[in-house]
Amino acid sequence: MTPGPGAPATQLRIFLGAFGDPGHAFPMLALGERLAARGHRVTFETWERWRPHVEAAGMTFAAAPEYPVFPTRERPLLPYEAVVLATAQTRRSVSEQRPQVVVNGILTLAPALSWRACRRPR
Repeated sequence: MTPGPGAPATQLRIFLGAFGDPGHAFPMLALGERLAARGHRVTFETWERWRPHVEAAGMTFAAAPEYPVFPTRERPLLPYEAVVLATAQTRRSVSEQRPQVVVNGILTLAPALSWRACRRPR
C-alpha cells in the first residue's frame, strides 16, 4: 500500500497483536490498515485464518499461537498458562521485528510481555 498524503516524516515499526476471533481481529486489522496506509511498517500477529486480509492491508503477517480462551476437559490450559506459552513464540517475532510500538488486544498479552522481555522501552 502506498503511503497517503498524510504520511509521517518518520516511519515507525509497529507490532499489533490480536486474538483470532473476529471481534478481536477486525478492530486491530482496521487500525493496522490505517497505520500502514500512513507509511508505517506494521506487523500484525494473529491467527493464520486472517493472513490474506493482513497482507492485503499492507502489513506483515506473523502467525500467533492459537489456543482456546476458556479451558475445556480436553484442553485444560488456563488462560494465563496459555499466555506464558504464547509469549515464547511471540517473543521471537517481537525480537525480529524490533518494534518501536506494541499494541495488543485484551486477550492477547503475549506481545506486551514479549516487548518487556526484549527490554524495549515502555
